[in-house]
Amino acid sequence: MRSWTIRRPFAVLLLTVAVLIVIALIIAVVTMHATNSPEDTATAVAFLALLGVLITQVVNTMIAWSTAREDRQQKIESDERQALAEAFTAYFDYVTELLTSSDTLIVRASEKQQNPGRSNQTSSTGTVEMALNNPEISVILRARTLAVLAGGQDRHRKVNVLEFLYESGLIYKYEEGKPAAVNLAGADLRNVDMSDRSWERIDLSATVLADADFRSADLSSANLSSADLEGAKLAKADLSHATVSHEQLAKAASLAGATMPNGQKYDAWLKDRGEDGENSGTS
Repeated sequence: MRSWTIRRPFAVLLLTVAVLIVIALIIAVVTMHATNSPEDTATAVAFLALLGVLITQVVNTMIAWSTAREDRQQKIESDERQALAEAFTAYFDYVTELLTSSDTLIVRASEKQQNPGRSNQTSSTGTVEMALNNPEISVILRARTLAVLAGGQDRHRKVNVLEFLYESGLIYKYEEGKPAAVNLAGADLRNVDMSDRSWERIDLSATVLADADFRSADLSSANLSSADLEGAKLAKADLSHATVSHEQLAKAASLAGATMPNGQKYDAWLKDRGEDGENSGTS
């Protein structure tokens, strides 16, 4: 739509110039045929010259206007990209400060657990306890997280945010029944590409995951309860022990080759349910 809007003035310009030229030619032809004296011919030529000057002025004005308009549009888009980049940077800095601040971070060496996001690293449950035990920080952190994930912002940046939170231990469940530190409920994660990654035990409950790509992703023990999976691609995903309903999965675009919550492969799961595999596409 934006491309059409930028080019529209040029279409109007060409049409205007074409109409003016046609009018000028008609007037010139009529004048030439209707006059016999050199004076009348000179007048007609002078008129055409004046019309040519006017057409040139109109063309130059419209070109200048269109160029300025395009420059303004490009500046607006540039400013928006810059503001978006600054917002993401500020968010990462804020969360990093929370995670590294001795005033807010509770670290207990005896409570360290293996981080499922990175098998060779550990993460302290103190990070999670910090967010949960301080309601003010939890509210602010949730608000800032939802803001940075809002709307149609760069989906690749959204995945970067999720990876950062996940690897920091803030959006996956350490224990059943214990919520993640950052509540992502309501987060707009449409169209994000989370394929071919490990998201074991991630908490995406009540998030908007319409058209998201989870192909070949590890979602084992993930919490997807009440998440919008309309059009989500889940082919070959590992959903073993995931919290997700049949109604949610029925809205997915594809499940072929997926490991279902009960541990069965998708085809076997369908047979046990007596269904025909309407979501078995591989796209």
